[in-house]
Amino acid sequence: MKLGNNTILKHLQKDQFPQNKILFWDTSLPATAIFNHPDSYARKAAINFIDRLVKEKVYVAFSSILFDEFTQIAAINELKKSQASKNQAKKALLEKNEKVIAPHINDIQKNIIALHNILGKFKLNYRVIFPIEPGIISKSLELLCRYQLDRADSIHIATMLYGSQGDIACFDRNDFGRVEGINLWCKY
Repeated sequence: MKLGNNTILKHLQKDQFPQNKILFWDTSLPATAIFNHPDSYARKAAINFIDRLVKEKVYVAFSSILFDEFTQIAAINELKKSQASKNQAKKALLEKNEKVIAPHINDIQKNIIALHNILGKFKLNYRVIFPIEPGIISKSLELLCRYQLDRADSIHIATMLYGSQGDIACFDRNDFGRVEGINLWCKY
């Protein structure tokens, strides 16, 4: 693959991983690898970065909210194909419109399988954390209010911080970049 002047690809190939070799994930990393256009630099960077994590045996961890968030993104992306806009796709999903959703079930499932395949590359080098500890919930609410984050982002960060970690791989630098005390990967 030709790198050219693309900053994302250059930095993600040479950045050093955290010393403890543990990296938390936000949903934006696997979503970028799966949903972005095949020729986009962001998708190529996400795929290469994930492959590098596997090769260098970096342990990844993430909140179970990733699965919920990913499923919603997958559904909206597929529903957009038959709807006039993203808002109409969201509305069809919110209203549980079977006529709109049913024709897309197989493609939504293919996206879930793609996520499963990415995680399968890590064998047992990943951990899913269920944010049920009171400390995670209270930290999530604090982050939600202090940084005006959405629910899922605040849970991702609170889960990471509760585990005394500070490194998160995500392509959502607008929201995650506002939070003090975390080291943001894929920020380029």
